Amino acid sequence: MPRPVARYYVYRNLHKGGYSVRRYGHVLYVADSLWLQGVDFKVSEAGRQRVLREKRKNVHAYCTTTFCPGIHPSNELAPYMPDPPLRVYYDPYKCGEFRVLPRDGQAYAITKAVLVALTSDGVFAYGPTLEKR
Repeated sequence: MPRPVARYYVYRNLHKGGYSVRRYGHVLYVADSLWLQGVDFKVSEAGRQRVLREKRKNVHAYCTTTFCPGIHPSNELAPYMPDPPLRVYYDPYKCGEFRVLPRDGQAYAITKAVLVALTSDGVFAYGPTLEKR
């Protein structure tokens, strides 16, 4: 029987800086920057409500991937690299989803991306799946 595919959860570490990589409930490491492939953007609404209620941040929004974090762009990902990436942001006080900076004055929610760069300058998505808001 095949083993289930492990999911990695990556989130911004508010205490140490950088990004924490968690699998099976344990933090594997903290990195200053990462490349992730095949990413889903997730927000726990219960966690967000706790932030709104307590006015204190907690981990409730993250990127998930089944690939081992820390990859570098490969030839197979090259078609997505020429396009400028979209900056991704999340503010629990404004909305309950990850968003990209508005295009043409219209806000977009981002749910997935082929490739994501997490850096000290922010989070950038290549090949995103967007939903108009």
